[in-house]
Amino acid sequence: MNVVEEAKYPLVLIEWEDHVGDAGWHTEDSLKDMEPVTAYTLGWLVSKRGKSYKVADTLLDDGGFGGVSTILKVCVVKFSEVDLS
Repeated sequence: MNVVEEAKYPLVLIEWEDHVGDAGWHTEDSLKDMEPVTAYTLGWLVSKRGKSYKVADTLLDDGGFGGVSTILKVCVVKFSEVDLS
């Protein structure tokens, strides 16, 4: 069984903006360079319900999956399906 070819989930690449944080002490000047970062997540889209996408990085031969990232839809810059053929 070829898990990738028979997957019921589409392979996607999501570009999204992520929050950053720092629990240290700051001044207004030190915050000037603190900006959100752009992240890229590649995986199988296992859910797109509600306010988020859920993307798995691992598929199992029994139909299960793991390594799930939850990405808020409002943070998504670009969403693309990946064609492996």
